[in-house]
Amino acid sequence: MALENLEKRLRARAKRAAKYSGPASRAARKKAAADENSAELPRWLRRLLVLGGSFTLLVVAVGLFLIFFYTSGGRDVSIAVTLPTSVVRGAPFDVQVDVINSTGAALQGGTIELDLPAGLVNYGGPNPSSISDDVGTVGTGSLSKKTYSLLPVGDVGSAETVDAVLNYSSGGGTQFNARGTAQTTINGQALNVSATPPSQILSGSSFSLPVTYENDSDFAFPAVALSANYPDGFKFDSSNVAPESLNNYWQLGALAPHSSGTLTIVGHLAAGSGNGLTLPLTLAATFNGTDFPVAETAVPLNPSPAPVGLNILVNGANAYVARVGDTLNYAIDYQNLSGIALSNATIKATLLGDLLDFGTVATDGQFNAGTQTVTWSAATDPGLALIAPGASGEVNLKIKLKDQLSAARLNEKNYSVQMSVIMASPTVPPYLSASRTTAQAIVTTKISGLVAVSASGFYRDAQSGIVNAGNLPPQVGQTTDYTIHWDITNFTTDLNNVTVSAALPPGVVWTGQVKSNVSSLPTYSSSSNAVTWTIPSVPAGRGVLSDPVEAVFQVAATPTADFIGQYEPLLGPTSLSASDSFTGLTLQSQDAPVTTALPSDPTVGQSQGMVVQ
Repeated sequence: MALENLEKRLRARAKRAAKYSGPASRAARKKAAADENSAELPRWLRRLLVLGGSFTLLVVAVGLFLIFFYTSGGRDVSIAVTLPTSVVRGAPFDVQVDVINSTGAALQGGTIELDLPAGLVNYGGPNPSSISDDVGTVGTGSLSKKTYSLLPVGDVGSAETVDAVLNYSSGGGTQFNARGTAQTTINGQALNVSATPPSQILSGSSFSLPVTYENDSDFAFPAVALSANYPDGFKFDSSNVAPESLNNYWQLGALAPHSSGTLTIVGHLAAGSGNGLTLPLTLAATFNGTDFPVAETAVPLNPSPAPVGLNILVNGANAYVARVGDTLNYAIDYQNLSGIALSNATIKATLLGDLLDFGTVATDGQFNAGTQTVTWSAATDPGLALIAPGASGEVNLKIKLKDQLSAARLNEKNYSVQMSVIMASPTVPPYLSASRTTAQAIVTTKISGLVAVSASGFYRDAQSGIVNAGNLPPQVGQTTDYTIHWDITNFTTDLNNVTVSAALPPGVVWTGQVKSNVSSLPTYSSSSNAVTWTIPSVPAGRGVLSDPVEAVFQVAATPTADFIGQYEPLLGPTSLSASDSFTGLTLQSQDAPVTTALPSDPTVGQSQGMVVQ
């Protein structure tokens, strides 16, 4: 029994030895050794290591969150734009912009930018094509609503898209944005404008054009305005509402929902106006003093054949350009084109223009100085008693233009005179719906500009800044310097391409000393021995209301014995040519040669300019 017990203990010890002799036993021993070493560390150091590890894990977690949040582009922040599916042109509507913050952080410094299409305008803001607005701070999990008013101005049927951008920052100041968009369609119009021309429009005869404007919406417009774009040949006579400016713009005041109004324009087409004319009309909604066009129409104006033909000639021409002091011979030709005889016809010619000298009117008609009108009737011209179909005739008058402008009108430019002629007969062809047969013609005669050039010489000319040397009186064989002044005075029209020129006589040379009060200077050509001054433009009134255009240049003259006891020539005749920008004519002016007489130099006596031995 004792031996059996001993063997059992030996087998148990061998199993325990085998258990701790493999790889697992080595790991267990290492762990046990580490536990023994750890047990040897101070307690405070073990706590510090534990806290440091926890902090590191926290930093890593926060960093991973921020990286995820910032690289996601704020996907939990959104902006929604809400528009009506359809709107009416001219009627304001509201657009709603919602900012939704579903993140765990507040949005700071948020701004909304709305980019508007051409068919929608921000009628209440400084920039019609965009809106910029601050939304401030949007809290976590909150919704911010913004509402803006827009005005549809695009074409009916157009689709208009509004793009919105939300710019904001979150957390550490990094900027982000979110975008939204919406679309609406313009269907129908809130405001309408229409006009129907008369069935017959006679050239020279006045006609009425009623213009109807109406509000077909539920919106009350604070103000509306009408504008007309008159075609060439249409002349405004009057309207039942006074125009604000240029006889083609009317402010019509407020327009209530489902209400209308009428504006009547009275005018006429000038003789010779062709077919195919249109008169565009535009109705605008006015907000804060700004007009937004929201309705248009184009009225056709097709004149019927004129029952009477009128033509006015001035000095035998259809487009005569007159000059101050001219006599104007007016010939008024007429012809009956109505197809029936016209009885008791009258012709009235009204003259307009400050340059007309009404004291010189010569005519076989009756002149009324108070109304500046000449009238012909059967009493003065028996041919007007009955004008057969196709028959023609002529009446005449003559008037002179004033020789000069009045001092009070020198500050004006582009003068013209006008004659307006109306021919009338109580006889009306059956195809016309009128109380009488009338025709009208107007002729405007432009008055060309007036320019003057002067040339003068000086010996003592300190004011010019050029110093002259030499003998005075001039002496044979001795050189003396002089300064030449060119002055240009321009009266009533702007001038282009102005050229002044003069030749230097023998014995006179160009010194190169030259000045001007404009950007261009006179130049000298040795081949032609001429001085030329070219100026691109000279405005009207220069030399009248301000200093003249002036150039100064120096010449040196050496007299010969041939001039003893005489004045030596210093400059040949001066000539000026220029293009009149108002009439298109070429204007010219001349001045006499300059000699050593020097009448413009007050320091030189009459005999001091004569050449001596």
